[in-house]
Amino acid sequence: MSTRNLIVFGGNGFLGKRICQAAIKSGFNVVALSRSGRQPDPMTANDKHWMDRVLWKSADVFKPDSYIDIIREHNTTDVVHSIGILLENQSYKSIINDVHFPPWRGKNPLLHPRKTKNPNFTYKMINTQSAILLNSAFNDVLKERSQGILDRHTFTYISADRGFPLLPNGYINSKRETEAYLLNDKNGARIAKPIIIRPGFMFDEQSNLNLRSVLNSSLEALNCLNETILKKKVQLINDNIRATVATQQVARAVIEKINDPSFEGIVRLEDILKNNQ
Repeated sequence: MSTRNLIVFGGNGFLGKRICQAAIKSGFNVVALSRSGRQPDPMTANDKHWMDRVLWKSADVFKPDSYIDIIREHNTTDVVHSIGILLENQSYKSIINDVHFPPWRGKNPLLHPRKTKNPNFTYKMINTQSAILLNSAFNDVLKERSQGILDRHTFTYISADRGFPLLPNGYINSKRETEAYLLNDKNGARIAKPIIIRPGFMFDEQSNLNLRSVLNSSLEALNCLNETILKKKVQLINDNIRATVATQQVARAVIEKINDPSFEGIVRLEDILKNNQ
């Protein structure tokens, strides 16, 4: 069987790097694209090992000319879009991943975000438009080929299980809008099969010194109480308190579905958790 050649846009990010790791473990050739093109800092000695096998490159997702030749040159068989924002606030990612907890005093900047100066830092642009642009560029390259590198090509979009309390509706609406675009191919114009991944709140198994890990512990405790005490009988609580999931679990689900020759469609949170038990 031919080797799969994977591009992960957002490959040096919180989830993207774990998708790269899982892909390397599965024998893929991997190119990680991001604005900086920098390799992330390894968290363990094992991270250094697989990171050295990934090709890290710089590209702007809003400028297809910056990456369409990369898609061509690497005979790309699969693309993963691992870019997204929870808030239209450019500072929130550094806050939620800050190892110096608590990272603020006074008003919580996640609840009182500063207005962004970057016109592209919106739900519409980053969660939706960037995926549409990347998907279009990938399918254009596939159409150029006289024959496919493999019989099956995939485009994976990292969506979301549901919205989160205190987050604007624009977050989940932008995710669902993108899903609808990718799944609705009435004319069969797109070659790449869509894979939609819907994780819940994510944490990294290798990190426990930031706000994200604290939130994960709190959410897991609430979910446990909902399951053991309330027996999941209150729908309002069920809709808002969901199981958390490790980035490593999500990454394994992504690679499993890319490798499944018959799969296309939505991978729900329950499926991710079940397949990793």
